[in-house]
Amino acid sequence: MTFYVNQNVQDPVLREIFQTPKFRYALSLAINREEVASLVFHNLGEPRQASLISGVAFYDPEWEKAFAEYDPERANKLLDEMGLTKRDEEGYRLRPDGKRFELIVEYSVTDTVVDVLEMVKQYWEKLGIKVILKPEERSLYMTRCEAGEPEIGVWSFDRCAAVLSDPGRLLGTVWDGPWAPLYARWYISGGKAGEEPPEGSDIRRIYELWDKVKMTVDEKERDRLFREIINIHKKNIFFIGTVGEPIWPVVVKEYFKNVPDSPEYVWENEGDGQHAEQYYMDK
Repeated sequence: MTFYVNQNVQDPVLREIFQTPKFRYALSLAINREEVASLVFHNLGEPRQASLISGVAFYDPEWEKAFAEYDPERANKLLDEMGLTKRDEEGYRLRPDGKRFELIVEYSVTDTVVDVLEMVKQYWEKLGIKVILKPEERSLYMTRCEAGEPEIGVWSFDRCAAVLSDPGRLLGTVWDGPWAPLYARWYISGGKAGEEPPEGSDIRRIYELWDKVKMTVDEKERDRLFREIINIHKKNIFFIGTVGEPIWPVVVKEYFKNVPDSPEYVWENEGDGQHAEQYYMDK
């Protein structure tokens, strides 16, 4: 489960905060992923950052671990370094405009999501940030994400097993993960809609690199360019992961044959990747 920090958030005060990497680092460091993995996933998943899964092209172990350790002391220090030191009578931090620092986290409801969200809410509130959880029906959530309205949206970090053919998560063009929805709309519309990312910004650089990747025929150069995109994400943490690479227990009758011992359960394999025509029954 991943928290997508909207770089185009409509509130100008929050936008400045959200676009500061230290803030995103702090949110990530405040999450006790080991505890989430144990209590919610029964240790059937790996505490990790939202990043490409192991075993796929461009997997980066440094990205998997980037700001994914549990270090609330460092998280608090990063927020203090940003100048967010003043607090109200209830202990919540104050924004630069004097208002209580509140985050609205929007999500489409499932049992697992709710369990993780309640834990993350506690972790972030220990930093002095008031967290408001806003559950929504899926179609409403998707509509709001596409319009760039959530402050922080919650979704899985899927569609990353073959990023050269489906780079949407890394470009922000998959709307259920709204980390840069207006910049992404500007990019895919050729500048006719959305919001133009600033010249020289890391997000603009991602789009420039992807344009080069699409046009490069030399595989080594193409891969080098794509790794630049990975490195930009690794240093920015635009989206914050919790637990990933889960084990999915499957019950199989003893006479049901030719079932893989460890099938890859990824979004790209939900259809044809299962190859059900290979199964047979031996009774």
